[in-house]
Amino acid sequence: MQRLGIFATVCLLALSSVYFLVSPSIKAQQEKALLAQFQALLPNEKLEVEQFKHPKKVLLNQLPVEIYPIQYNDKLIATFIKAHTDKGYNGNITLLIAIAPDNRTLIGVRVLSHQETPGLGDKIDANKSDWIESFKHQSLNSKKFLVKKDGGDFDAFTGATITPRAVVNLVGQVLKDWQEEHKSHE
Repeated sequence: MQRLGIFATVCLLALSSVYFLVSPSIKAQQEKALLAQFQALLPNEKLEVEQFKHPKKVLLNQLPVEIYPIQYNDKLIATFIKAHTDKGYNGNITLLIAIAPDNRTLIGVRVLSHQETPGLGDKIDANKSDWIESFKHQSLNSKKFLVKKDGGDFDAFTGATITPRAVVNLVGQVLKDWQEEHKSHE
């Protein structure tokens, strides 16, 4: 029994050591992947990981979000908002929403994480289909932020309405709340 305890302790120490050795590398890879998503929305800008390390965490009309204002030469070029919804078919969906300096126009949207069904709901991912591109350059004035099945302007997927509905509703709500927030500051 004593040998088993010693063996378990040695294994625990070995696992802990491996974790502490690879943890910085994992964190760096996660930051690099996140930067790639930001860069995909602003391909003509040179973005740095440092710009995304300290988001401003706020409530946007009761919705917890992370805000990343991106400036170049002291001029705002975009605001990124990271937001979550639990209304996906398989749970949480995390989006990165890029808003133009006019606070009214979407630059674009990317899905940062989801657990949607492969071949159906995962079409929200830019690597699976171009559906997410339908948000590019849209505003509340140009589109009704609902899926067509609900009377809106955005397509859903055959056999998977819940996932696009969750994404469209979240993007529309964030954009609406962002505009309302900035009307009060004008």
